[in-house]
Amino acid sequence: MIKTLIGFAGTIIMIVLAMETPLVFFNVPSILIVFGLTVFGLLSSGRKIIDSVSVLFDKHADEEQLHDASDTFMYGGRLSMASGWVGVLIGLVLMLANLDDPAAVGPAMAVCLLTALYGTILKYFFFNPISDQLTDRGSALFNSRVHK
Repeated sequence: MIKTLIGFAGTIIMIVLAMETPLVFFNVPSILIVFGLTVFGLLSSGRKIIDSVSVLFDKHADEEQLHDASDTFMYGGRLSMASGWVGVLIGLVLMLANLDDPAAVGPAMAVCLLTALYGTILKYFFFNPISDQLTDRGSALFNSRVHK
């Protein structure tokens, strides 16, 4: 668990360091689109989100719990990418609708690009590593049970 937390912290630090001005990458509409669609998509899927999060900290979770939690996080990653692409489309529509107003094109382009960035970061640096970790725990549990 400590390695995972260090990995997440390191990822965030590296992303922030790569940005010359991190506040430029903060866009409320993009955050609402990606995080909102991802969270509400998970809620509407009927998956046990709270159980999946609690399994992360449960050292005594069984194989089925680990599998279900891994599947939920993998699904969250797919939703985050889909949310990013929905944001790209929304941003493109906003850009095209405001071509006559150059001042409105920039914010629309920010929505377009940042939703793709947020969705990608969520999938590949949050959801996938957690899903992989849960899958590895389930495999280790299975192997220890089979080899007894």
